[in-house]
Amino acid sequence: MLAKLARLSGGNAFAQLVNFIAISYVSRSVGPDEYGNYALIISLSLIITAFVTLKGDNIIYSCTKVQDLNEAIINLVGFISRSVFVLIIISAIVACFDIYLGGILLIALLLSLLNSVIVVASAYFIQEEKISSHLKLLLIRPTLMLLMQVVLIIVSKTYIFLCLGKMIADSLVALIRIKSTPAYHASASIASIKIFLVKYKYYCLHGTSASVLNIFNQQLALIASPFIYNGFYTGHLGLALSLVIAPIGIILSPLRGLVIKKVSQDKPTLKSYTLYTLLLGMLAIIGYIVAYLATPYIVSNVWGDTWPYLVEVVTCLIIWPLSSLFSSYSYAVIISNSKQRLLLSVEIIYLLIRATVISCYFLYSAEFMTYIVTIAIIGFTYNLIISLIGLREVIYDQ
Repeated sequence: MLAKLARLSGGNAFAQLVNFIAISYVSRSVGPDEYGNYALIISLSLIITAFVTLKGDNIIYSCTKVQDLNEAIINLVGFISRSVFVLIIISAIVACFDIYLGGILLIALLLSLLNSVIVVASAYFIQEEKISSHLKLLLIRPTLMLLMQVVLIIVSKTYIFLCLGKMIADSLVALIRIKSTPAYHASASIASIKIFLVKYKYYCLHGTSASVLNIFNQQLALIASPFIYNGFYTGHLGLALSLVIAPIGIILSPLRGLVIKKVSQDKPTLKSYTLYTLLLGMLAIIGYIVAYLATPYIVSNVWGDTWPYLVEVVTCLIIWPLSSLFSSYSYAVIISNSKQRLLLSVEIIYLLIRATVISCYFLYSAEFMTYIVTIAIIGFTYNLIISLIGLREVIYDQ
């Protein structure tokens, strides 16, 4: 498992280097306000993706038979396409009353359709151990996005053209990925999708609810930011989240997939829990030290004075996604023990905490950096709680 993780992490590292170049170039070119709008659309697309994928990556990782795996990918793609189609119709109706809001929703929906297909197809590649093919496409996606966005912002330095560049890149990657899965050669009927949903109802109900709430919890601070601060600060938060959460998330997704597969095959023990938690914890600490030391130098050379709060925001926020690394084994144990309902309860509690804090900041106009520090602390404590829950599950199973 560690060898596979090393290959995935190496490929992810290079992909993130390209992604960093893309983010740094376009954010510096369009400025905080336009990048803030782009970040908001990406946030909406991530929430929609979590909803329409039904936490399908975990379903795919849990499949031990080829027939179940093929059935999962076919029905998931069928559900995704139908769900997004219905949502697009709703966004068109909204556009009749508010063209701006309807347009934002439409762009977010199209991006979520492509991203959803990529998510489930990537899980299929990893489960089938097509690591080389997965890594190639992992590199193509940010590279193509960079090329498209560089060309398009010459035409207009607006968030719409940033979204269009991402859409073109994701369309090609989604097509290539889906062609290598059974979903390209077979389509799911509504009846088969219903049977699939019933079969995996626990994953779909509790897993999806927890996943949607998790993504919503991650994005809530950004979505609420325009109501508390102006676009300048929203742009800073959006860029910081792109720099810290997205890169670690791309590493975290295959990591959790491999760990879930490992835990499904071998009963977790206190020894394995300690080993993986300490190993991933050390990786998180090293990552934080490197980021803390490198961020001021990188920001000053890439963004300069245009983004004055970026160093502070990044160094504060990064502890949140990095702490997800040491909770990965616990997360896998919880999923393997079918405790998605427990995850859902934790997500609901943390949603209420975040919503309460953000509401207080809205009412009392707190300082922007106080807002950022609070977001980071809440995110860190969430991952700490997940680690403790995973430890409890391991001890009870002994």
